[in-house]
Amino acid sequence: MPRIPTETQIINISGDYKQWFGVLQQKLIAAKEEDNPTNNIWLIASDSSLNGIIGLVNCLRFEPGGDRLRYIFNYDGTGSQTYIDFNVSPYSDILSNNLVANVVKEGKVGTFRHLRLADNYDKTVSNEYYLNLGQTRGISGLQCSGILFRDIMIVEGRLPIDSSLTDCPIGFEFAGRRSDTGERVMGMDVRNRCFSTSIYAAEPYMTAIPEHWSMDDAVSILNTYLTLYYGLIERAQLQQGESVLIHSGAGGVGQAALNICQYFGCDIYVTVGTEDKITFLKNECNIPENRIFNSRDILFKDQIMRITDGKGVDIVINSLSGEKLDATYECVGDHGRIVEI
Repeated sequence: MPRIPTETQIINISGDYKQWFGVLQQKLIAAKEEDNPTNNIWLIASDSSLNGIIGLVNCLRFEPGGDRLRYIFNYDGTGSQTYIDFNVSPYSDILSNNLVANVVKEGKVGTFRHLRLADNYDKTVSNEYYLNLGQTRGISGLQCSGILFRDIMIVEGRLPIDSSLTDCPIGFEFAGRRSDTGERVMGMDVRNRCFSTSIYAAEPYMTAIPEHWSMDDAVSILNTYLTLYYGLIERAQLQQGESVLIHSGAGGVGQAALNICQYFGCDIYVTVGTEDKITFLKNECNIPENRIFNSRDILFKDQIMRITDGKGVDIVINSLSGEKLDATYECVGDHGRIVEI
């Protein structure tokens, strides 16, 4: 059985570390140098249930002499130092058990253990479940969900995600009907949970769908046009008649940029990667073929500078990288702006 500790082996841990840290440091140094495994160092924490004793000891156990550390955590937090008498119960039991972690809660003594919980340990089967929505949220039955290029990159493992921020990293846009009014709505869920049959959506991120739009139309609008509104209108301050180079012009963001720039009467230049996309832009977006360039090489730089008489463009909407990005920089005119997507 471990030896009953003397008063010098007991250190009360409080919020004011200046009172005990130096003493603890000296005790650990001494424990490292001596060869007596029965001389343990006892840390007593009773000033608060949030005093940090558990993390402190877990870290110090890896230090030289840390194997001598034991602690008693008064979980009830009396707010004052606790007198410890290892000759009487329950402290005599704690001493004989010789455990590192000892917890006193509601007069009972225990310790901490890692337990493997069943997958459904916190689930209860019920035929009825009531959800308090509050005044700023509503449930919508989903009929459409948008698939963004970002979703594809995540699924293919090409884009890292922080799993601590959300339990579902894909599915950002939705269109459906409100369960309370039946109104057709479109919206976004910043928690990325739109690949589902229903969604618990915040009112500020949900709006009515115009009558002449289908739900397929609606679910393809929000992310692309909000991206371009912020990038082109808010940040780049797009003006009537400016010249704009749109990279990847046949994609969702690219088509949205074309619509906005055509509305502003801009002089438009576009890059795409395939012949099919060139045909699409010519037939569906009315872009002249001499304003469409290849995004797979850097020849577009010389072509754009030649067609603009060496002036370059006012704004670039960029989605390229590497040497193509370097070439893009050289296409920007004086006082030009780049919107990085």
